[in-house]
Amino acid sequence: KVDKWGRKPLLITGSIGMAVGMFAISALAFFNIIGIDFKVKEQAVHLTQESQFPFKPEVSLKVSVSTPVRMRLHIRVPDWASKPMDIVVNGKKSVTGKAGSYVDLSRTWKDGDRIDFTLPMDYKVNPYEGIDNIPGFKRYALEYGPILMAYSGSFGPEESDKSYSFDLTQLTPDPIHPLQFNIKNDPRHAFVPYWMLVPNQAFYVFPVKTPK
Repeated sequence: KVDKWGRKPLLITGSIGMAVGMFAISALAFFNIIGIDFKVKEQAVHLTQESQFPFKPEVSLKVSVSTPVRMRLHIRVPDWASKPMDIVVNGKKSVTGKAGSYVDLSRTWKDGDRIDFTLPMDYKVNPYEGIDNIPGFKRYALEYGPILMAYSGSFGPEESDKSYSFDLTQLTPDPIHPLQFNIKNDPRHAFVPYWMLVPNQAFYVFPVKTPK
């Protein structure tokens, strides 16, 4: 089952079971419920995924079956995960997976079984090595989980890239706007997801900063 853009939130992998490789149908949707049906030895299985990703990192999966069924379920731990990810089944920790891998949950599933995990999202910086580097300074792009962040706000004509230096300890989540991070002692600017920018909104994606 795919959405209208052709993306697969849940991927059936044939004889090895099912793999959960994505965590939301659309990055623009605030709340998603993803359902898919398939058969295991003629046994109908329905798997429902509930998520508010990327606005919240918690993801839940619910199994619906008429009778218990033995099945392998694989869950992707994304390569951008900032630490190992715990998988909880029916309220108890089952397995921990490292970034860039799939965890294998092979068991007999019953109706109402629930799988929960929290995607480990954190800040990450990537260095800029293009021709617009400023001598004596290093430039970085900021990501939060898989999201490219834009340094946005009010920029005066007298300002230069050197004005935008800061370290990651100055970032705090905005209490009202999801995925916006405010900068201590810099009320005119904030980091927002690049894909949430509106037309003509001023921004940089490679501001000068000293990551810690």
